[in-house]
Amino acid sequence: MARFSGTKLRAARDAVHLTWDALAARLGVSRVLVQHWAAGRRKPTAEQLPRLAHALGIAPDDLLDPPPADPTLAELRTGLHLTQAELARRLGLPRSSYAALEAGREGQLSDTLANRLAELLAVPAEAVQRAHRKAVTANEPIAGMTRTQARHNALRPALPAATAARPVTRQWLLARIQQYLELANVDAHPILDAEEYEQRTGRPPDPGRAGEIFRGPPADPVRPPLLYLNPTLLPTCAEADRLIAHEVMHLRWPSYGHKREAFARAQQLLDTVPPPLIR
Repeated sequence: MARFSGTKLRAARDAVHLTWDALAARLGVSRVLVQHWAAGRRKPTAEQLPRLAHALGIAPDDLLDPPPADPTLAELRTGLHLTQAELARRLGLPRSSYAALEAGREGQLSDTLANRLAELLAVPAEAVQRAHRKAVTANEPIAGMTRTQARHNALRPALPAATAARPVTRQWLLARIQQYLELANVDAHPILDAEEYEQRTGRPPDPGRAGEIFRGPPADPVRPPLLYLNPTLLPTCAEADRLIAHEVMHLRWPSYGHKREAFARAQQLLDTVPPPLIR
Protein backbone atom coordinates (compact mmCIF):
# COMPACT_ATOMS: atom_id res chain seq x y z
CA MET A 1 0.00 0.00 0.00
CA ALA A 2 2.80 2.40 -0.92
CA ARG A 3 0.33 5.03 -2.19
CA PHE A 4 -1.97 4.91 0.81
CA SER A 5 -2.76 8.44 2.03
CA GLY A 6 -3.30 9.14 5.71
CA THR A 7 -4.54 12.60 4.73
CA LYS A 8 -7.32 11.07 2.62
CA LEU A 9 -8.20 8.70 5.47
CA ARG A 10 -8.59 11.62 7.88
CA ALA A 11 -10.76 13.53 5.38
CA ALA A 12 -12.97 10.48 4.72
CA ARG A 13 -13.45 9.83 8.44
CA ASP A 14 -14.36 13.48 9.04
CA ALA A 15 -16.87 13.34 6.17
CA VAL A 16 -18.83 10.49 7.78
CA HIS A 17 -18.42 11.85 11.35
CA LEU A 18 -16.88 8.67 12.76
CA THR A 19 -14.68 8.59 15.83
CA TRP A 20 -11.44 6.67 15.63
CA ASP A 21 -12.86 4.19 18.15
CA ALA A 22 -15.96 3.61 16.01
CA LEU A 23 -13.94 3.13 12.83
CA ALA A 24 -11.56 0.72 14.56
CA ALA A 25 -14.53 -1.26 15.92
CA ARG A 26 -15.97 -1.64 12.42
CA LEU A 27 -12.65 -3.07 11.25
CA GLY A 28 -11.94 -5.21 14.29
CA VAL A 29 -8.57 -3.55 14.90
CA SER A 30 -7.18 -1.25 17.57
CA ARG A 31 -7.76 2.49 17.56
CA VAL A 32 -3.98 2.96 17.83
CA LEU A 33 -3.43 1.08 14.56
CA VAL A 34 -6.02 3.18 12.70
CA GLN A 35 -4.46 6.37 14.04
CA HIS A 36 -1.04 5.13 12.89
CA TRP A 37 -2.55 4.79 9.39
CA ALA A 38 -3.93 8.32 9.58
CA ALA A 39 -0.59 9.74 10.75
CA GLY A 40 1.39 7.98 8.02
CA ARG A 41 3.37 5.85 10.48
CA ARG A 42 1.83 2.60 9.21
CA LYS A 43 -0.11 1.50 6.15
CA PRO A 44 -3.01 -0.96 5.88
CA THR A 45 -2.36 -4.26 4.16
CA ALA A 46 -3.85 -5.18 0.79
CA GLU A 47 -6.52 -7.15 2.71
CA GLN A 48 -7.31 -4.32 5.13
CA LEU A 49 -7.66 -1.55 2.54
CA PRO A 50 -10.98 -2.72 0.97
CA ARG A 51 -12.47 -3.24 4.44
CA LEU A 52 -11.35 0.21 5.50
CA ALA A 53 -12.84 1.80 2.39
CA HIS A 54 -16.12 -0.11 2.88
CA ALA A 55 -16.34 1.10 6.49
CA LEU A 56 -16.03 4.66 5.21
CA GLY A 57 -18.45 4.20 2.31
CA ILE A 58 -15.87 4.95 -0.38
CA ALA A 59 -13.83 3.08 -2.99
CA PRO A 60 -10.34 1.79 -2.08
CA ASP A 61 -8.79 4.07 -4.71
CA ASP A 62 -10.22 7.06 -2.83
CA LEU A 63 -7.68 6.35 -0.08
CA LEU A 64 -4.68 6.28 -2.42
CA ASP A 65 -2.49 9.01 -3.83
CA PRO A 66 -2.45 9.02 -7.66
CA PRO A 67 0.20 6.80 -9.26
CA PRO A 68 3.40 8.61 -10.24
CA ALA A 69 3.65 9.68 -13.87
CA ASP A 70 7.19 8.31 -14.17
CA PRO A 71 7.39 5.47 -11.61
CA THR A 72 10.54 3.97 -10.18
CA LEU A 73 11.15 0.23 -10.10
CA ALA A 74 10.20 0.26 -6.41
CA GLU A 75 6.90 2.00 -7.18
CA LEU A 76 6.13 -0.45 -9.98
CA ARG A 77 6.87 -3.34 -7.63
CA THR A 78 4.93 -2.07 -4.62
CA GLY A 79 2.00 -1.23 -6.89
CA LEU A 80 1.63 -4.99 -7.35
CA HIS A 81 2.13 -5.65 -3.60
CA LEU A 82 5.41 -7.50 -4.21
CA THR A 83 8.35 -7.45 -1.83
CA GLN A 84 11.90 -7.24 -3.12
CA ALA A 85 12.43 -10.84 -2.01
CA GLU A 86 9.37 -12.08 -3.92
CA LEU A 87 10.31 -10.28 -7.14
CA ALA A 88 13.95 -11.39 -6.87
CA ARG A 89 12.81 -15.00 -6.45
CA ARG A 90 10.64 -14.79 -9.58
CA LEU A 91 13.59 -13.33 -11.48
CA GLY A 92 15.93 -16.04 -10.21
CA LEU A 93 18.22 -13.44 -8.59
CA PRO A 94 19.57 -13.04 -5.05
CA ARG A 95 17.59 -10.38 -3.21
CA SER A 96 20.74 -8.30 -2.75
CA SER A 97 21.31 -8.23 -6.51
CA TYR A 98 17.77 -7.07 -7.22
CA ALA A 99 17.94 -4.49 -4.39
CA ALA A 100 21.11 -3.03 -5.97
CA LEU A 101 19.36 -2.87 -9.34
CA GLU A 102 16.29 -1.13 -7.88
CA ALA A 103 18.42 1.37 -5.96
CA GLY A 104 20.47 2.25 -9.03
CA ARG A 105 23.71 0.87 -7.58
CA GLU A 106 23.90 -1.59 -10.48
CA GLY A 107 24.39 0.46 -13.63
CA GLN A 108 23.75 -2.26 -16.21
CA LEU A 109 20.34 -3.73 -17.03
CA SER A 110 20.40 -6.29 -19.82
CA ASP A 111 17.62 -6.43 -22.40
CA THR A 112 16.82 -9.97 -21.25
CA LEU A 113 16.39 -8.93 -17.62
CA ALA A 114 14.47 -5.79 -18.61
CA ASN A 115 12.04 -7.88 -20.65
CA ARG A 116 11.58 -10.36 -17.80
CA LEU A 117 10.99 -7.52 -15.32
CA ALA A 118 8.51 -5.91 -17.72
CA GLU A 119 6.58 -9.17 -17.91
CA LEU A 120 6.44 -9.56 -14.13
CA LEU A 121 5.54 -5.90 -13.53
CA ALA A 122 3.00 -5.78 -16.39
CA VAL A 123 4.57 -2.72 -18.05
CA PRO A 124 6.48 -2.14 -21.31
CA ALA A 125 10.20 -2.91 -21.28
CA GLU A 126 10.83 0.78 -22.04
CA ALA A 127 9.18 1.71 -18.73
CA VAL A 128 11.51 -0.66 -16.89
CA GLN A 129 14.59 0.76 -18.64
CA ARG A 130 13.41 4.31 -17.89
CA ALA A 131 12.81 3.47 -14.22
CA HIS A 132 16.26 1.92 -13.93
CA ARG A 133 17.97 4.91 -15.55
CA LYS A 134 16.09 7.16 -13.11
CA ALA A 135 17.52 5.20 -10.16
CA VAL A 136 21.05 5.28 -11.59
CA THR A 137 20.82 9.02 -12.26
CA ALA A 138 19.62 9.63 -8.70
CA ASN A 139 22.96 8.32 -7.44
CA GLU A 140 25.07 10.61 -9.60
CA PRO A 141 26.59 13.68 -7.91
CA ILE A 142 25.57 17.20 -8.96
CA ALA A 143 28.20 19.97 -8.94
CA GLY A 144 30.25 18.29 -6.25
CA MET A 145 27.20 17.47 -4.09
CA THR A 146 25.27 14.28 -3.62
CA ARG A 147 21.72 14.20 -5.01
CA THR A 148 20.40 14.44 -1.46
CA GLN A 149 22.47 17.56 -0.73
CA ALA A 150 21.44 19.17 -4.02
CA ARG A 151 17.75 18.46 -3.40
CA HIS A 152 17.98 19.80 0.13
CA ASN A 153 19.65 23.00 -1.06
CA ALA A 154 16.96 23.44 -3.72
CA LEU A 155 14.17 23.60 -1.10
CA ARG A 156 12.57 27.07 -1.14
CA PRO A 157 11.38 28.49 2.22
CA ALA A 158 8.46 30.93 1.91
CA LEU A 159 9.91 33.38 4.43
CA PRO A 160 10.09 37.15 4.00
CA ALA A 161 13.59 38.15 2.89
CA ALA A 162 14.35 39.94 6.16
CA THR A 163 13.35 36.90 8.21
CA ALA A 164 15.10 34.41 5.93
CA ALA A 165 18.49 36.06 6.44
CA ARG A 166 18.18 36.48 10.21
CA PRO A 167 20.25 34.38 12.66
CA VAL A 168 18.35 31.60 14.40
CA THR A 169 17.44 31.85 18.08
CA ARG A 170 16.50 28.87 20.22
CA GLN A 171 13.07 30.37 20.97
CA TRP A 172 12.36 30.88 17.25
CA LEU A 173 13.60 27.38 16.40
CA LEU A 174 11.46 25.59 19.01
CA ALA A 175 8.34 27.53 18.01
CA ARG A 176 8.99 26.84 14.32
CA ILE A 177 9.49 23.11 14.90
CA GLN A 178 6.10 22.97 16.63
CA GLN A 179 4.41 24.69 13.69
CA TYR A 180 5.78 22.08 11.27
CA LEU A 181 4.85 19.17 13.53
CA GLU A 182 1.28 20.45 13.81
CA LEU A 183 1.06 21.02 10.05
CA ALA A 184 2.24 17.47 9.31
CA ASN A 185 0.08 16.02 12.11
CA VAL A 186 3.01 14.19 13.70
CA ASP A 187 4.52 14.24 17.17
CA ALA A 188 8.18 14.47 18.19
CA HIS A 189 10.21 15.74 21.12
CA PRO A 190 12.55 18.51 19.91
CA ILE A 191 16.05 18.63 21.37
CA LEU A 192 18.59 21.39 20.72
CA ASP A 193 21.34 20.26 23.14
CA ALA A 194 23.84 17.55 22.19
CA GLU A 195 24.28 16.50 25.84
CA GLU A 196 20.55 15.99 26.33
CA TYR A 197 20.35 14.03 23.08
CA GLU A 198 23.20 11.74 24.20
CA GLN A 199 21.58 11.23 27.60
CA ARG A 200 18.27 10.29 25.99
CA THR A 201 19.71 8.03 23.26
CA GLY A 202 22.95 6.68 24.71
CA ARG A 203 24.97 8.02 21.79
CA PRO A 204 26.17 11.47 20.73
CA PRO A 205 24.67 13.16 17.67
CA ASP A 206 26.67 13.20 14.46
CA PRO A 207 28.66 16.47 14.72
CA GLY A 208 28.52 16.94 10.95
CA ARG A 209 24.72 16.74 10.69
CA ALA A 210 22.44 19.64 11.49
CA GLY A 211 19.53 17.35 12.35
CA GLU A 212 18.59 13.74 12.99
CA ILE A 213 15.67 11.66 14.21
CA PHE A 214 15.90 8.96 16.87
CA ARG A 215 13.09 6.38 16.99
CA GLY A 216 14.82 3.75 19.10
CA PRO A 217 14.97 0.02 18.33
CA PRO A 218 11.92 -1.57 16.63
CA ALA A 219 11.36 -3.80 19.66
CA ASP A 220 11.25 -0.83 22.04
CA PRO A 221 10.50 2.34 20.05
CA VAL A 222 10.79 5.79 21.58
CA ARG A 223 7.42 7.56 21.67
CA PRO A 224 7.35 10.27 20.61
CA PRO A 225 10.55 10.05 18.55
CA LEU A 226 13.32 12.53 19.26
CA LEU A 227 14.03 15.32 16.76
CA TYR A 228 17.52 16.74 17.31
CA LEU A 229 18.62 19.98 15.64
CA ASN A 230 22.04 21.55 16.05
CA PRO A 231 21.53 25.36 16.12
CA THR A 232 25.25 26.00 15.49
CA LEU A 233 24.90 24.46 12.02
CA LEU A 234 21.83 26.57 11.16
CA PRO A 235 23.17 30.03 10.30
CA THR A 236 19.89 31.55 9.11
CA CYS A 237 16.14 31.13 9.54
CA ALA A 238 15.91 30.06 5.89
CA GLU A 239 18.31 27.15 6.44
CA ALA A 240 16.47 26.24 9.64
CA ASP A 241 13.18 26.13 7.71
CA ARG A 242 14.75 23.85 5.08
CA LEU A 243 16.07 21.49 7.72
CA ILE A 244 12.87 21.37 9.78
CA ALA A 245 10.81 20.62 6.67
CA HIS A 246 13.35 17.95 5.69
CA GLU A 247 13.29 16.19 9.07
CA VAL A 248 9.53 16.52 9.60
CA MET A 249 9.04 15.05 6.13
CA HIS A 250 10.92 11.96 7.37
CA LEU A 251 8.64 11.80 10.41
CA ARG A 252 5.46 12.17 8.35
CA TRP A 253 6.43 9.98 5.38
CA PRO A 254 9.22 7.70 6.66
CA SER A 255 9.07 5.32 3.68
CA TYR A 256 10.12 8.00 1.19
CA GLY A 257 13.79 8.08 2.21
CA HIS A 258 15.70 10.67 0.17
CA LYS A 259 13.95 10.16 -3.15
CA ARG A 260 12.88 13.07 -5.32
CA GLU A 261 9.30 12.54 -4.15
CA ALA A 262 10.45 12.99 -0.54
CA PHE A 263 11.73 16.47 -1.25
CA ALA A 264 8.54 17.31 -3.12
CA ARG A 265 6.73 16.51 0.15
CA ALA A 266 9.17 18.70 2.09
CA GLN A 267 8.52 21.53 -0.36
CA GLN A 268 4.78 21.10 0.22
CA LEU A 269 5.40 21.69 3.92
CA LEU A 270 7.47 24.79 3.15
CA ASP A 271 4.74 26.11 0.86
CA THR A 272 1.91 25.64 3.36
CA VAL A 273 3.43 26.28 6.81
CA PRO A 274 2.01 29.41 8.50
CA PRO A 275 4.23 32.47 9.04
CA PRO A 276 6.62 32.16 12.01
CA LEU A 277 5.04 32.73 15.40
CA ILE A 278 8.10 34.62 16.60
CA ARG A 279 9.46 37.43 14.44
